[in-house]
Amino acid sequence: MVNQFSEVRMRLALHDLGSTLTSCDKTTLNATFRQTVSALEKNVRKGILRKKTASRCKSRLSARVKAVAATPDSAPPEPQSFIARLRALGYTRACPTCGACSTGEGCNPK
Repeated sequence: MVNQFSEVRMRLALHDLGSTLTSCDKTTLNATFRQTVSALEKNVRKGILRKKTASRCKSRLSARVKAVAATPDSAPPEPQSFIARLRALGYTRACPTCGACSTGEGCNPK
């Protein structure tokens, strides 16, 4: 029962951080991030999560928090398509025509 409470607390913290990230509320962003990291660490200490899993999650979340903190206050980050995000990260295996296949042969652009 205690582990179930810890898992629910972690999921709620992750959900709260996600909603704070999408709303671009910079005043509560750091506090919410600290609560989320605390929930992840408590689950690691209890043996619910593995250390590397929590570390990977914290790394990804901190990158998202830094990205939101770097944006100007007036404009929230614009959503991009999955292929546009891959290209921005330097992923070159996607077909330039359709974005789905890796060779460009037999692709069906729409």
